Amino acid sequence: MTKALAGILLSILLLGSGAASAASSVPLGFTVLPDQVHSWEEAVSLVVSRALPPVRTDIHLGHQPRARWLVALPLGPDIARLPPAPILTLNVANLDLVELAYLAPDGTLAPPRPRTGDTLPLGERDVIGATLAFRLEPDLLDDHALMLRVTTIGQLSLLPGVTDAASFALGQARSLLIGGMLAALAGLFALLMLFAGVATRDRRFLAFVMLSVPFGVTGLASIGQLAYFLPSVPAWMTGRVSSALAYLVTAALIFSFYVIIRPQPSRWCLRRFWFTLAWLALLLSPVGLTDLHPSIAWFNNSVQLAFIAFVLIYGPLQWRGTSALGRIALAYLLATCATGIAVVARTWFPGLASLAVTYFWPINLVMQSLMLIAVLTVSGRLLAEVPEQTRRLEGARQARLRLAALARKFSGLLKVVSHEIRNPASSLRFVATNLRRGVLSPEDAATDLIRISNQLSDIVRGIQRQRDAFTDGSAADYTYDLREKLAQVQGTLAGRIDPARLDLEVCAASGAATHLVDASRLVLVLTNLLDNAFKYGGRGRVRMSLSSTPERLELEVADQGQGIAASDAERIFDQFWRDPRHSHIPGWGLGLWASRSAVESLGGVIEYIPRHPQGAGFRVRVTRLRGADSHALV
Repeated sequence: MTKALAGILLSILLLGSGAASAASSVPLGFTVLPDQVHSWEEAVSLVVSRALPPVRTDIHLGHQPRARWLVALPLGPDIARLPPAPILTLNVANLDLVELAYLAPDGTLAPPRPRTGDTLPLGERDVIGATLAFRLEPDLLDDHALMLRVTTIGQLSLLPGVTDAASFALGQARSLLIGGMLAALAGLFALLMLFAGVATRDRRFLAFVMLSVPFGVTGLASIGQLAYFLPSVPAWMTGRVSSALAYLVTAALIFSFYVIIRPQPSRWCLRRFWFTLAWLALLLSPVGLTDLHPSIAWFNNSVQLAFIAFVLIYGPLQWRGTSALGRIALAYLLATCATGIAVVARTWFPGLASLAVTYFWPINLVMQSLMLIAVLTVSGRLLAEVPEQTRRLEGARQARLRLAALARKFSGLLKVVSHEIRNPASSLRFVATNLRRGVLSPEDAATDLIRISNQLSDIVRGIQRQRDAFTDGSAADYTYDLREKLAQVQGTLAGRIDPARLDLEVCAASGAATHLVDASRLVLVLTNLLDNAFKYGGRGRVRMSLSSTPERLELEVADQGQGIAASDAERIFDQFWRDPRHSHIPGWGLGLWASRSAVESLGGVIEYIPRHPQGAGFRVRVTRLRGADSHALV
């Protein structure tokens, strides 16, 4: 998709070059009348007297606080070199308003015709603000002089030429198509960036760039055309507004770059560069108004050149340290500043003015298109990464939830441990005090110490159950002798279970074999279920059946005790929950919870099964996932 869109943008560039070639014009020479001319009458008088300066096809003037008059003498026989249906095109810089009038051989001046956006026919309008156009009358050009009155702020640059109407219309259509396609692509991808998953910093930056490149340039061009859309407003007023708005828009764009791609605090050098760049642009905003005053125009240009020099010298030094997005912004700024040198430096080097007018806008358009291609490439990569990033975010969210739940459980465990340890600790102090005072005999003290030791052992076993329930299986043992593990469990529970009342049924390979469930978690589950069956099952028999293979494990344990009340069946696996009917029996309420945690960590299920007429039963099932090994279940 990205390659296709890059191809579309390259086609746009080809359209732009085609538009430039289609609208190529024949140069037309004009004479610039002296600045002492202040009216149409004075201009006509000077033309009639034929005391005119030399003809020029490349006109560049300094600061012009007042209107200036230009004249093209009658073409005579040279009219043959003009195309049919000729249109006068003026490639301009800093031009606000143009009026055109024909001067007859007898000195009669036709009414001046202003160039405004409201009065021009569609074929004479130009979507690019750097070109103005007039439809000429071929019948008058052979013996009539062509006069122009121009008003401007800043420094005037003018490249007049003549092209045919068809080529001009084709060029304007292509320009309109280019602008429309760029705006449509930018708007489309800006919306994609904003609505594709989470609106991260990268996507906000891309959306901003895509919207600002075409629409920002269009906005600057529109600002420059205020004089044509507001013909009743004095040119000096629209000029001041245009200058202020243009600099503010430029400064806002650069400052937005800093806000959006702000580097990490550790990269203080890069951060200082973007910060300085942004604030220099903001400081330059009011400096743009100095174009209105010739006495300080040199200061304005000097500040602008200093800003350009700062970007061109210090910017490349930050290339390696910045991100891909920062490099896109930096490349755009470097290219814009490099092409802007000719515009700013024409005060000292007038020959650069024609270069600025002829090449600045085309180069800028190419750079904007190339920048948009780069942005589309980066955005295509980001869009392709959206599913993976979404999966990672969801995984991180689930991990945070699990950690939060685990923290809550262990917080409760610590509270219980602190409470349970308080009693044995108090008993130890009591025994030690009585033994020191001679109140307690050594035999009685030994008996009490054994009892306290057993209490502490129960507490330690409870903590070990918690640990085993959350083991990550990194050192799990899947190859063992199942009957040996059963004997280990019975040895651990010696004195707490009666083997004579245990009906045991085992279905597994003899000797060491590979099993689906690792040894530590199997021992944990067997110990808890058998301990509970004998502890709460009364004097009846306990039945346990166990089947274990590399593919699955099935375990059932049933007693003949009182069972579990139906209202409590959903709570028996909760942490620290105990049946009120058995509150006189020592316990923590952790055995079933730890067993369920261990079984579910294997992808299995443990469930409570009521026994009839009485008793409690528990069933455990763990099955290998298709396409996974036993370690994948951990």
